[in-house]
Amino acid sequence: MLRGRKGTSLVELLISIAILGVIMVPISTVLYQGFKNYYVESDMLIATQRAREAMDKLIEDIRMNDSSNISIEDSGKILNIVKDDPIKEDLIYKLETIGGSNVLLRNTQNVFKPEENISILEFKAQIQEKTADYDSQIIKVILSIIVGKSDPVTLEGSYRRKTG
Repeated sequence: MLRGRKGTSLVELLISIAILGVIMVPISTVLYQGFKNYYVESDMLIATQRAREAMDKLIEDIRMNDSSNISIEDSGKILNIVKDDPIKEDLIYKLETIGGSNVLLRNTQNVFKPEENISILEFKAQIQEKTADYDSQIIKVILSIIVGKSDPVTLEGSYRRKTG
């Protein structure tokens, strides 16, 4: 610094900015990664919650309407639960593509709210037939979804019903 003058020189200012930059780049990287992980984990938690709610409702529908007339069509993408009571409406779970994205419908209603930003990767139902020495069938359902930037969440549910 020059004698008799107060203040900082351009060189001192540039050195202090360089030192501040060296310190701030790693700190901002750590903060960015922390926020990014928070939002991804938050989306993952929401995806897990919504998938569990949908799977619980589906298995409950199968259990509460346990009839011999449960059919699966279109390679497992349509699950039809025919009710024994003619007054009650049959339940149809169907994976459909609407507007370029997959939606899971329960009769004609979307299982997930559109504003939840849920993408359905897979919905598949299958009936594992009984063997000769077994008196029940297993209805197995697979549901895989993504919310926002989460990883895929895949749940598998099953219901065993007596057949004989």
